[in-house]
Amino acid sequence: MKGLTDAAGNAIVAALERAKRPEEQCARFLVWDGRQRLMIDTERPSDKVFLYKGRKTLLVDPQTAQAFSGSSLDYKDGAFRLAY
Repeated sequence: MKGLTDAAGNAIVAALERAKRPEEQCARFLVWDGRQRLMIDTERPSDKVFLYKGRKTLLVDPQTAQAFSGSSLDYKDGAFRLAY
């Protein structure tokens, strides 16, 4: 995964702030039962970490990062999606 767009970064940071999540918690992008999902999590040693405006925003495990290596996470029309 290449990263996240400004729209996705803003949406994730806003959601984390609304939920009053501490700085060490952020969104994790994962594939579960064949579906792409975001969940709140903390960093693991092998994670790829994306920052947005100085805050840890998005975590991706190595296998998922490789599988989606040409894409970025985007947010449009109220939904997260991958942009290639």
